[in-house]
Amino acid sequence: MLSRPSPSALAQRWSVAWFELDAQARLVLDDALRLQRTNQAGQRLLDVGMVAPHVGHRLRFAEPASNRLFQQQAALALSRDEAVAALILPFGVSRWVAVTILKTIVDGSWVLLVTLDDISSRALIDASIAGAMFGLTPSELPVFQGVADAVCPKEISRTLNISVNTVRAHLRSIYAKMNVSGAPQAQRIALSLSVHVQRKLHHSDSRSDLFN
Repeated sequence: MLSRPSPSALAQRWSVAWFELDAQARLVLDDALRLQRTNQAGQRLLDVGMVAPHVGHRLRFAEPASNRLFQQQAALALSRDEAVAALILPFGVSRWVAVTILKTIVDGSWVLLVTLDDISSRALIDASIAGAMFGLTPSELPVFQGVADAVCPKEISRTLNISVNTVRAHLRSIYAKMNVSGAPQAQRIALSLSVHVQRKLHHSDSRSDLFN
C-alpha cells in the first residue's frame, strides 16, 4: 500500500497555476466521475489512450481491470468526508500507473482531484524489498526479480542457468509465501513496495534539501 499524503495538505496546494503547470498528470472529476478539466500532462495521457474519454464524459481506463478498481476507489472516496486513495493499476505489459485520488472542494463544489504517474515496472521494481518482507531465499530472489520484470520462466532459466522445472518450483514456493495466485499479483505487490520505499526516500531527500 502506498503512503497516503494529508488531504488538507494536498487541498491547500490547489491553484489554477499549479494545476496547469504541474509536470504530473492531473484530472478533475465531478461526483459522477465525469472529466471536468485536465492539465497538459493529463492531456498527453488522454492522447495516448491510457484514459478516456474527453471532457464532460465519465473517466475510464483502457484496461478493464484497472477501470473496475479505479471506479471502486473513486466511489469510496466520494462517500467519505475527506479522503485520499492511492493505488497502482496495470496499463499494458510491464507498464503501470500510480493513481492518487483526492476528494476536495473547487469553486464551491466537491470534486475528485486525480493524479496519474506513468511508471515503468522495469525501472522501479526492486524485488529484494518484497523478498525481505516475505522471507524469500537467496535462490528464490533472482527468480522473483525475473517475475517482477515480467520475464517468462524459460528466459529466467536461461539467465540463471537453471532448469525450467527448478524455476517453476521456486515460483510455487514464492507465490505460496506471498499468498498470491500468480505473477500479476506478485508483480503488483513488488511494485507497490518499491514505489512506497522510493517515495519515502524522495520525501526524506526533499526535506533534507531545505536545510542545505
